[in-house]
Amino acid sequence: MTASSAKSLTLRLDAARALLAVTGEVEPLLARILPLVREGMESHQWPTENSALRTAAALGPAGAPPAPRLRELVARRDSSKDVMVALWKVTRDADEMLPILLANWTAFPRVRPDVVACLIDMGPAAAPALPLIREELSSPRRHNNDSRTDDRSNVRYDVAADEGLLRDCRRLVAALKV
Repeated sequence: MTASSAKSLTLRLDAARALLAVTGEVEPLLARILPLVREGMESHQWPTENSALRTAAALGPAGAPPAPRLRELVARRDSSKDVMVALWKVTRDADEMLPILLANWTAFPRVRPDVVACLIDMGPAAAPALPLIREELSSPRRHNNDSRTDDRSNVRYDVAADEGLLRDCRRLVAALKV
């Protein structure tokens, strides 16, 4: 795929996602969007793959046809948070996703805001995650405070992300009433 065709595909995927957001209608657009998602997931161009993943997630369960490819991508240890979120959104399979989400929570602290969003969406099936959520809420060292990173991070945005994570953790605990 050339850079020009990848950019064009990325724009088409972004436009499809915007149309989904505006109309809220998936079915009339599905036949045109799914081929774009499949092509984007195979592009080997990060911006295009990322846009395809976010578009698959926006489709929700209607976007299930590329689930096998998403499972392949999730199995790679270097997969992005967008792969994990897309797989959850299209499958809604708590039994499959809970171990994946919890493993990523532990292995990649920076994905915790995305993981907790999936857990909230999962509802009562997320109860096994409560020990990790409580540990996060009680930890004085924040999820995005990694001493191995360089000083180029923007602390102001790190604080906002962390406050959002803590808010969502509290929301999950309250939703599970435990």
